[in-house]
Amino acid sequence: MSNDALADLGFLFLGSRMKRLAERMQADATKIFEAAGHGRLLPAFNATMATLDRHGEATIGEIADLIGVSQPAITRTIAGMIEAGLVTNDVHESDQRIKIIRLTDKGRRMAAHLKSTVWRQIAEAARDLSADAGCADILERLTAYEIKLAEKPLNARTGDKSGLSIVEFNDELADAFYDLNADWIGSMFKMEKADEDVLSNPRKHIIDKGGAILFVRDEDGEIIGAGALQPVGSDGDFEFTKMVVAPRRRGQKAGEFLLVALLERARQMRVKSYIFSPTPNAKPPSISTKRWALCIRTR
Repeated sequence: MSNDALADLGFLFLGSRMKRLAERMQADATKIFEAAGHGRLLPAFNATMATLDRHGEATIGEIADLIGVSQPAITRTIAGMIEAGLVTNDVHESDQRIKIIRLTDKGRRMAAHLKSTVWRQIAEAARDLSADAGCADILERLTAYEIKLAEKPLNARTGDKSGLSIVEFNDELADAFYDLNADWIGSMFKMEKADEDVLSNPRKHIIDKGGAILFVRDEDGEIIGAGALQPVGSDGDFEFTKMVVAPRRRGQKAGEFLLVALLERARQMRVKSYIFSPTPNAKPPSISTKRWALCIRTR
């Protein structure tokens, strides 16, 4: 393990690592600006100035879209640039609600100077860094990242890749809860009266007592597994029970997917101790939180 926490944690902090890299490069670029006599010219000024130099004029919304940042951020940048005498904020000729941003004479002169000096130096330094790191195609890869992230953001990429999802108990799923468990119990054991009572009326024996029942649904909408957190005794303990996956879907991580969801539900319910009733050859879940107690019970 290195001394770099972000690197050690891999993709978990990819965004933070990219931000850290950007901040380091911006800090170095600021030193180049200072050495050229421009002081600490804000990085946001540079991006906006380069955009206006290229497009001539634009509204705040258009600048935000062109750079890919929020309008409030561009509004703050424009305010600073107006104060520095670099841009003007003029009312649109046909619509007074729209403000047109343009470079002032000072802004155009500075942009022309920066293009031939500091911006060129920074671009060459960044190109040298990419070549030195063996990443000559980094701009193409960054573009691909941006396109794919716009098409499908991170929050849409979470979850199980197999298309599995968790479904809450409702009375319409009571039969599925019974059938899945009855098939499994019948193939391995003999149905006992206690099992029959719970499976025949899961709302009464589990839900209404403060427990929970979750189902696994596949990408085609079929219920393929179920599991329950059932209150036991009078000390606030719960039992992980009636956990089953349809035989034809076993070995596809559906049971693991369900168990993770049940553990998370137990945390949400602030369960302090629970009993885990495993299927044959099942391994108990590992819990690191000291205030939880784990008890293994076989059938």
